[in-house]
Amino acid sequence: MRHHFYLVSPGVTAPDTVGAMLMTVAGISWGVYSLLGRGVADPLAAIANNFIFCVPLVVAVNLVFPGDNHLTFGGVVFLAEEVTPRLLAASFATLGGVWLVLAQRAKSARSPHDVFGDV
Repeated sequence: MRHHFYLVSPGVTAPDTVGAMLMTVAGISWGVYSLLGRGVADPLAAIANNFIFCVPLVVAVNLVFPGDNHLTFGGVVFLAEEVTPRLLAASFATLGGVWLVLAQRAKSARSPHDVFGDV
């Protein structure tokens, strides 16, 4: 049996060059961001700060391109996206990861070493 692997589905055209280049830059940028964040003492606080710091940029871009902004609460509600097992699994994995991080932080905050020190 022969297997063929495609970057895009057969019959679908390749992405345009500008879009492909922007996605490449985004991927490389995310990799650099992740590598730079490895040495941060409190990664959760650093990410929260980075999101706060990007708010002025988001506001500026939305002011420059007012017709292109979309306020979305979720693809299901505002885009009429179909609820599929894939969407549910992705949502569960994402929210489960957030829950694990927060649960671990709460657990370490209640550690006896935090309250009494090394006894």
